Amino acid sequence: MPNVTTLYSLECRRAYERDGFQDAQSEVRRSAGGKQHFSDDLTLTTVAPANGTATATVISTRPARVFEISIDAAGSAGFLQILNATSGIIGTQTNLAMVIPFDANATTTVRIFPGSSVASWFGTGIVCGTCTAAVTSTAIATAVNKVMFLTSTAP
Repeated sequence: MPNVTTLYSLECRRAYERDGFQDAQSEVRRSAGGKQHFSDDLTLTTVAPANGTATATVISTRPARVFEISIDAAGSAGFLQILNATSGIIGTQTNLAMVIPFDANATTTVRIFPGSSVASWFGTGIVCGTCTAAVTSTAIATAVNKVMFLTSTAP
């Protein structure tokens, strides 16, 4: 999907999402779109991640840079575990690259600038899932509505 189309899609979603997502989108067109050196490589992926001890939800099966992660939580607070892998089990802590806490009934958005290429956090791939604590595999009571990733697979 071209960068312009991806960024336009994000702008269209702003009106329908919670405030946390809207705030994060205010500068994404200028920062992510303007700093991107490769054309047509931004990808917006929306998933309902695995909850508790389960096979992690796959976001990317190849190295990727992450620009933004937005968690639309339902009735339970918890943690989003993100692994640097192409597959895995939530809670095993194998290849754990990032953990993001989120509140119940809220949107939590994390922007990473200029993408994760500097730290090589996701040099293998990206898989994710939710749990009640940063390093456990206990499922949260009410699974999140969705998690959105804005990524780039350019070198």
